[in-house]
Amino acid sequence: GYVFTEDKTTIIKTIVGDKYFFKSSLDDLEDELDPNLFFRISRNMIVHNQSIKKITNYFGGTLKLELTPTHENEVTVSRRRVTDFKTWLNT
Repeated sequence: GYVFTEDKTTIIKTIVGDKYFFKSSLDDLEDELDPNLFFRISRNMIVHNQSIKKITNYFGGTLKLELTPTHENEVTVSRRRVTDFKTWLNT
């Protein structure tokens, strides 16, 4: 699954597609999650390693992700996090 913010609301979407609203910010939640399993790909999203279905190179040095379950919006790894993201995937 993954965690994202939308209109200042934090939402957890499980691998089976269930949605839960969470009161904490992504910053607070990030501190509680296992860094071996979860990675903050951008300011508004944290992904679980098993939710990543496909990775493709994208504009401006970013990466585009296809997630399971599918996210309603385009999901990209911010350019400044790409190197750390690739390292995280290979550990």
